[in-house]
Order: sequence, then C-alpha cells, then structure tokens
Amino acid sequence: MSQGRWFLVVDEHHHYSSSEDAAWTARIKSLPSSAMLAMSATPDRHDGASVFGPPDVKITYVQAFRDRHVKPLDLHAYEYRIDA
Repeated sequence: MSQGRWFLVVDEHHHYSSSEDAAWTARIKSLPSSAMLAMSATPDRHDGASVFGPPDVKITYVQAFRDRHVKPLDLHAYEYRIDA
C-alpha cells in the first residue's frame, strides 16, 4: 500500500476509540486513502467517543428496511437463571 490512494473499509469501527486500540487506529488513519467507509452496527458509543468523527451518511436499520436494503429483524428473547 505504499503507492497510490486507497479506499479503506473499517468494520466494527466503534471498537476503535479505546486506548488499547490506539496503535491500530493510528495506523489506519495514517494509510494513504482517498476515502474511508467506517461501518458499525453500533456507531453511537455511550461515552460519545469516536476516532473517525461523525459520519457523513448515517442510515438506521428501520430506514434501510423501508428502502428494502435489509430483511426484517426477528427477535427472540429468553430469560434464564444459572445457579453456580
């Protein structure tokens, strides 16, 4: 990747704000990119931290469903107890 400008794709970008990932994040940000797609199913962290800044485009699952880009969710919840 020493030549040219690249389109970078970073998945699960919400993990990149912790200090333990600081070196990995710095390396990603140092790559010669013309554009970056930082994807995450949970982009809004509770602490508000984001190393990639606010998104240029943000689409909710509901909107993606309405636009017929994703299938409907089917959620099953279970309650259980473990005595150890």
